[in-house]
Amino acid sequence: MKKTLFVGDINVDVIMGGMASPPVVDREVPCESWDVVMGASTVICAAAYASLGGDVSFAGLCGQDEYGDFMIRGLHELGINTDMVRRTDKVRTGVTVNMIHANTRTQATYPGTIAAFDGSWLNGDVFAQFDHVHFGGVCLEYKLQPHITRLLEEARDRGVTTSLDNQWDATEEWRYMDEWLPLLNWLFVNEDEAMSLVRALH
Repeated sequence: MKKTLFVGDINVDVIMGGMASPPVVDREVPCESWDVVMGASTVICAAAYASLGGDVSFAGLCGQDEYGDFMIRGLHELGINTDMVRRTDKVRTGVTVNMIHANTRTQATYPGTIAAFDGSWLNGDVFAQFDHVHFGGVCLEYKLQPHITRLLEEARDRGVTTSLDNQWDATEEWRYMDEWLPLLNWLFVNEDEAMSLVRALH
């Protein structure tokens, strides 16, 4: 399997399960269960690839806090190399609260380290150590976004394939996507994301 670097978001998921109703303004809604688990689209993707036997490394940012420790420990337990995961005490590790009622899910996210991650230590020389680089969760990685075009070009120039899972762009502007698409080997979108992206580019 290809040696792959995953570049992207790191956050914990707080799962509030079996809510009596969807969230209601100024009302307390009881739930049947709660848990704190490893979250972030890029982490979940990396975990899946590692479980299939892939050689996985991760580049991202988490806080110097308990949730940062939790995420680093979890990545290690999955056999994922974290040498390129940086820590910061400027902001806290990102958190997404998932409020689940029946078959619906409402999410609230504190971006924290997700938004602060700029990938400044990444370049073509780093990418040359891998067969493939996957970028994930970039819709909230505001400081990383302006650098992705350059990083995709450097990966291409070194013969490294690339993929992107942007996640939903709440602005529906899909900034930089017109630059990224010609440089990507694979783009992962669901139907709603694809339709929104097409509207933005036309």
